[in-house]
Amino acid sequence: MTVFSTELVEAAATLPVDAFKSASPDIIHKPLLSAMWETGRPLIISTGAASISEIDRAVRWLLPVDDSEEPRLAMLQCVSAYPTPDHAAALRAIRALDRRYQIPIGYSDHTSGADTGALAVAAGACILEKHLTWSRDAQGPDHAASLDVAGMTAYVTAARRAASMLGSIGKRVQPIERDVRRVSRQSLVAVRDRRQGEVLRPGDLTVQRPGGGVEPWRLEDVVGGRLLSDLKAGEMLCERHLVAPEPVS
Repeated sequence: MTVFSTELVEAAATLPVDAFKSASPDIIHKPLLSAMWETGRPLIISTGAASISEIDRAVRWLLPVDDSEEPRLAMLQCVSAYPTPDHAAALRAIRALDRRYQIPIGYSDHTSGADTGALAVAAGACILEKHLTWSRDAQGPDHAASLDVAGMTAYVTAARRAASMLGSIGKRVQPIERDVRRVSRQSLVAVRDRRQGEVLRPGDLTVQRPGGGVEPWRLEDVVGGRLLSDLKAGEMLCERHLVAPEPVS
């Protein structure tokens, strides 16, 4: 719930709302921010038309250095233009705010597009704010930057798809990649028959698919080693074939 005056905070706190939100102009309204914060509920502050120094100051009001409470402050990157043209949407600021404050960062979307929420999610937003209207042609500053019911449906669908596509943090091999990884990767393979005890020479091996054997990056390491077992032409070189290369005297 957005509360626009200090006098209304007490009444608003009696309502079963999950969090309070401050409008962008109130980034300088310390009494209002403090009153909402003192309710103990999460607070989302919007940052449209705010400088970094103004945002820093508001965060200091709410999160003093020695504050040991569970974090309950979030922030929205916002551009206070209605509608906001694409070139001014400033989605990169989402990551910048995340790095600076290390709190949840969202996007208050005043663009006219139905796909901006998905783009904001891809840029790191974990909260989205978008205005809903009965008609985008209605009079008033917000309607052109809002979406009707059909547009909002498309907006939410796209944003949820973007969120589902992000995956977990970090790079890893996924289960659905394992078959392709095995088939498309390469192994060291014998060019000619080699007998147990013979030393592998550079021309004895080539690189072929699939994976599963000794990987090509180890070619220089295995050349010069003696074979523990026979290796037939076209056979994949495996660990069971290998003895460490002998030192050069």
